[in-house]
Amino acid sequence: MAGAQSFDQRSARQKFFPAFDTSAHQVDLSLAWDLDFWGKYRRANESARASLLATQWAREAVISTLVSDVAAAYFQLRELDLQLEISRGTLASRQNSLQLTQVLAKGGGTSMLDVRQAEQLVFTAAETIPDLERRIDQQENFISTLLGNNPGPIGARSEVTEQPHAPEVPAGLPSDLLERRPDIRQAEAQLVAANAQIGVAKAAYFPQISLTASSGFQSSALTSLFSRSGWNVEFRRIIGTTHLRRWKNSFRCAAL
Repeated sequence: MAGAQSFDQRSARQKFFPAFDTSAHQVDLSLAWDLDFWGKYRRANESARASLLATQWAREAVISTLVSDVAAAYFQLRELDLQLEISRGTLASRQNSLQLTQVLAKGGGTSMLDVRQAEQLVFTAAETIPDLERRIDQQENFISTLLGNNPGPIGARSEVTEQPHAPEVPAGLPSDLLERRPDIRQAEAQLVAANAQIGVAKAAYFPQISLTASSGFQSSALTSLFSRSGWNVEFRRIIGTTHLRRWKNSFRCAAL
């Protein structure tokens, strides 16, 4: 740490002393070094690295979850498309049936009760189409949002039966493959970070040793500030005392 200071001061005239001016100029430099005898900073560095690694694995887990959500939402969209296609086909079939029933009723081959039943079937099939179209629009907007785009329609899409199948997982794979999952890697890195924090808390049981050194120049005249007469050097050794009760509580919290 470096610093510089300069000031001019005029003392007021007193009863037995006349007024006089005082000038002081000072430049100093101080250094401090904490001796890591007990591994406090080493374990803190280990904890910080593990926390950073856990954050990276958390990012990978979010990406995996996002890909999974997009795939699931897309197949749900294709399912709704297929339902809409079936509903439209059902509506067209029931409309044709209604026309045939009306022709038969005009020729006296059936009663008006059959016509009303055919009309009811047409109305039932027609009312499902607007609901499916609404759900399709919502699903398209949801997929666009997941992809980071503004809500909007999804372009041309292939049939459900034409979708590529997932590769078959062979039998006999080792369970060690689960360790590659990002969420498991994240939990492992968090465990390493917590374990390193226990080491930091244990190191706090012992005194902290610091070495400090300071040097600087001081002079009443700016022109002679860096002369040998105004130069001084000071070394200090500081041994911090322990606060056992407070650090015991810190160690217990870290162990939890």
